[in-house]
Amino acid sequence: MPELPEWRVFCATAKFHSISRAAESLGIGSPTATKQITKLEERLGVQLLDRTRRPVQLTPMGERYAALASPLVEGFDNMVGSVAAEGTSDPVSVTAPSGFISYKLPDAVKFFQDAFPHNQVRIYSRTKSEAIRMLSDGDVDMAFVDPQVPPHIDFQPLITFERVLIAARNHPLAQQYEATIDEIARYPLTFLRAGTTTRTMLEAEMKRQEIPYEVGIELDHIEAVKRYVSLGLGVSVVPEFIVEPRDRESLAIIRVQGSYATEQIGAATLREKPLTTSASNFLMVLRQSVGQ
Repeated sequence: MPELPEWRVFCATAKFHSISRAAESLGIGSPTATKQITKLEERLGVQLLDRTRRPVQLTPMGERYAALASPLVEGFDNMVGSVAAEGTSDPVSVTAPSGFISYKLPDAVKFFQDAFPHNQVRIYSRTKSEAIRMLSDGDVDMAFVDPQVPPHIDFQPLITFERVLIAARNHPLAQQYEATIDEIARYPLTFLRAGTTTRTMLEAEMKRQEIPYEVGIELDHIEAVKRYVSLGLGVSVVPEFIVEPRDRESLAIIRVQGSYATEQIGAATLREKPLTTSASNFLMVLRQSVGQ
């Protein structure tokens, strides 16, 4: 993943249309700045600068990346300045579902620790009920959960996502575009442990419709769920954001029919307890990282 110093050099170059002036503004040498931009281009797999023209011009992709990255880099630098002035390095403690931790938090944590290297981040994988309990007891600064929270807790939406059915590529449902909950329940289910959000939602809906079902395998981590399902050991319903391009080589991805297929995750915080500066900064970084 691209590093914050690389983005900083690129954004300065976009501003001045000169690598040497960008380097001077950042207090580094021109060769170092050139290496940083080259490294960024290699990581992204695109050319950002047209070096044949003077002054240096951005390519079309460079223009797009500059427009997206410049406000983010400026925001990070402003945060660093404000926090340095306050002299705070409070740890940030959060809890979230395992899929959110694995697929949505890493980029935000990376950016946050690039900006605030002395701020420790503590992340706990918990079910929703466990997360709400930890938040209510003051054990974490925020919990990432769905919108249904108790009255003493505030909720700020972050992402809306779809749930999908995953099955082995030779499974009977693999050729379908979408599947109903009744069709899903005909096969053994591979789930995360009881109390996790998607399992709770799906089991409640099947019970409401009086649809018989069987949980064949229960696992602790979403990566294990994908692996077992790819081997033909049951089917599962998961957030679409945990499905990576490489997963499609071993899994069939099928739309889930019904209103329960769409869900939202946001930041839950205690209404009567303001966030620390560090926690507020982390939430801002996360909001920018997930694009909402």
